[in-house]
Amino acid sequence: MLEHRTPQWKLPMADLERSDRQSSLDEESLRDGLAALEEVRRQRRQLFAKAFFGILAVIGLAALVMFFPTINRRAAGGLTAGQEAIVSRASIVGVDFDAWSEVAVLENNNDQIALNQLTSTGRAFVVNEGADVVILEVRFNSVMIRAIDGTNAGKEGWLRSGSLRPN
Repeated sequence: MLEHRTPQWKLPMADLERSDRQSSLDEESLRDGLAALEEVRRQRRQLFAKAFFGILAVIGLAALVMFFPTINRRAAGGLTAGQEAIVSRASIVGVDFDAWSEVAVLENNNDQIALNQLTSTGRAFVVNEGADVVILEVRFNSVMIRAIDGTNAGKEGWLRSGSLRPN
């Protein structure tokens, strides 16, 4: 059965005002609902972005862990811990990694005076060309060695892996 509705132009004035108020309430609720929907969409986009970049970070970390030993060996010229090597050119060796970092900077700046001071204070020493060493640890292009023979036999320290060749 069809419901009979009175056209608006025939409604009394009070009914028209009530109808206008109802209409404005409906528009307001609609605006509120749309704003809430947009907020939910924004939150979902943020959640998706966080999840995506989180997964990407985990994949990157896994790749780094899996390939780090290979990258490390390649950067060190194929040298590995426990391997014996020969010093291919006379080199300054830092007694710890901090001293080695300082040696590397001073060598790059060609600062012979500061390098001499570092060796005279005992924070570094010189290994001569042809000296036998054992590689104790590899960190990219730096290796920790123990001198086997020569004047510094038994001393340990860090130097560039490019200063060594496999024995």
